[in-house]
Amino acid sequence: MRAARHTVLAAAFATVLAAAAGTGPAAQETRVAEEEITEKVICPCPDCSVKLLSTCFCGAAENAKTEIRALIAEGKSADEVLEAFIESAAKGRLAREGKTEVQIDALLQEPGAARKYGQWVLAAPEEKGFNLLGYWLPIGALLVGGVGVLFFLRRAVSRGRAHAGPPPPDRAAAAAPEDPYNERIRRELETLEG
Repeated sequence: MRAARHTVLAAAFATVLAAAAGTGPAAQETRVAEEEITEKVICPCPDCSVKLLSTCFCGAAENAKTEIRALIAEGKSADEVLEAFIESAAKGRLAREGKTEVQIDALLQEPGAARKYGQWVLAAPEEKGFNLLGYWLPIGALLVGGVGVLFFLRRAVSRGRAHAGPPPPDRAAAAAPEDPYNERIRRELETLEG
């Protein structure tokens, strides 16, 4: 009985030590770096490739997260891990296209080839080159559309004023009796009310 208690206490102590070791500054930095990277890429699985890696829990996503953790543990920066992940995605894409290992290696030797073939794994396009069009075109379209609506409304309002016709008569002129019957109706209404 006493040995069982010691075993339980030793297991509890080991659990506490393991938990404390997993919450230190290095572990927190690793988690932050992992979250930063997994928010920038999509899951490499063909079935769920529209999900961010951080929100996907399929087998391919867990393997990718393990690969990212291993690269972070090796001391690589977030940018280096991202580049390695893009290169891995490029190799996967080329393999799915039927390229042999030798062809893949030859293609990836070209400068920028990993980015060319592996950029599909990024959740958002990089903010450089032709990709800037994807960031600035919607903003430009909204500005041009807003200016167009403003000119249309100004023109419509100015045309409306020009075609409005004469101003309405004032109330004093409208209340003046023009017809003898209007005066008679007014008198009879006053007698009924009073």
